[in-house]
Amino acid sequence: MPLTKGQLTTFADAHLGESVCEVSPRYLAGPGDARHVTHALATAGWTPRSDPLAPTVALDLRERSLDLAHDPQSLTAAWRLRSQPHATTPGWFTEFGALVPAEIISSVIDALIKPPPSRWHDPFAVLARAGWRSQPAAAGPAAGSRTAQSPDGLCRVHQSDLDRWAPGSFWQIETTAPEDDSVIWRAWASGSTPTHLVSAFSAALCDPAPLHRLKFARLGHRSVEQQPSALTAEQFVEAHTARIASLRTIVRAQQRPDRALPPLPLANRGAVASAKARR
Repeated sequence: MPLTKGQLTTFADAHLGESVCEVSPRYLAGPGDARHVTHALATAGWTPRSDPLAPTVALDLRERSLDLAHDPQSLTAAWRLRSQPHATTPGWFTEFGALVPAEIISSVIDALIKPPPSRWHDPFAVLARAGWRSQPAAAGPAAGSRTAQSPDGLCRVHQSDLDRWAPGSFWQIETTAPEDDSVIWRAWASGSTPTHLVSAFSAALCDPAPLHRLKFARLGHRSVEQQPSALTAEQFVEAHTARIASLRTIVRAQQRPDRALPPLPLANRGAVASAKARR
């Protein structure tokens, strides 16, 4: 079911006339508006499957065996995005805690909607360019793992194994409180998750730009920096509408007979070879 003009109007009505703040670091900005995620999926043709009177949201794209569930009452896995396995490709999943900002999750959604990139991007290279520090690899069975930490030490990205073919390989991202290192939120991705999706999440995570929140919105932690934004609520709504319009253009281009969407690449070196072979 495509996104309707009425749904965009409802989004606008919830923001117009409100004061907008800039919040940083962005990974502690709080959940934000879930419609950053759901509006993009509806634009890409995903179908709602949930009870409209229930607090949960479920959408799927059956022709690609993809589904998303959002349960705002779950603290550990408020968002679950999954791809079912096929004969030649493994399934994969990602999960995000309740306080993961919707804008960061939506970076994964946008990467899922757009055609996969032709080049393989290492998420750790993305983080390193943003000044995140690599931590020494653990000894013993975890010797192949990698970890990167934000400059303020509050956010970490960890991959369990350098060999992406190895059973049990996974990604874990977590943010912690500055006062006691307690976990604020976690996110996970299976090792078979397409690497460009993990890279998109990493890029959104380490972006130094603040996120925008309404003045009394729920935040991720009391230590975040807030200041009035030069962005008006009207401009905030316009930016959301422009993003949706851009995604709609991409989806329509993919629906042309000569621009069929290629299958998602695997999260391994074989995916690069497959992508090159298709070009």
